[in-house]
Amino acid sequence: MRSAIGPNARGGLEVVQIAEMADRLGRFLVRARTPFVPAEKVEGPFTDPVVLLRAPYRITLSYAGADRRWKGTWSGARELPSPCGLLFAMA
Repeated sequence: MRSAIGPNARGGLEVVQIAEMADRLGRFLVRARTPFVPAEKVEGPFTDPVVLLRAPYRITLSYAGADRRWKGTWSGARELPSPCGLLFAMA
């Protein structure tokens, strides 16, 4: 989540989604966004996709939970991982 930014931003907050996708040219990393609406679950739709990175490059994220163990996925948690619990690698 971040403050809405950009030339056509209406203000307020927005949820940002970073996702890996694929097309005929290979995998790529995309950033998309949707306005923040207080709810249990973010529904979308996510719009304004921007390609951040294309194959042959990939980004790998790992997270350290409250148990201090590294995990390759982060889902279903009630809290965000701490900033010191994020490992970023680019290959």
